[in-house]
Amino acid sequence: MLTLENKFANIHVDARKQFSITERESEELLMTKKNPEKKSKKSFQDYLEFRVLLLNNGIKNLKEFAEFMGYRPASVSEKFSGNRKWKLEDLMYMSDKFKVPIDELVKLLKVVS
Repeated sequence: MLTLENKFANIHVDARKQFSITERESEELLMTKKNPEKKSKKSFQDYLEFRVLLLNNGIKNLKEFAEFMGYRPASVSEKFSGNRKWKLEDLMYMSDKFKVPIDELVKLLKVVS
């Protein structure tokens, strides 16, 4: 019988394959889930919703997203992990390009001041 943790692990592996999430990104998300005191406040579901938004706009992975935003991949990773903050200019740019309201991006990215 599968435990809830095993079911989550299976879903997690399937999502990693479907959304091209790297092992490191995957581990960061799991650590955030297991350690709520960590800086990042986004949920796995929010992260997947953002990845779907990227895929719908032709951006297949975070490396392409970093290029799209004009950042190094490591900088984008730090923003997703909560070690760096998203700039208002970043949100405005994404809102304009993705045709999504800024407040929706704030929700998905869990932007906190």
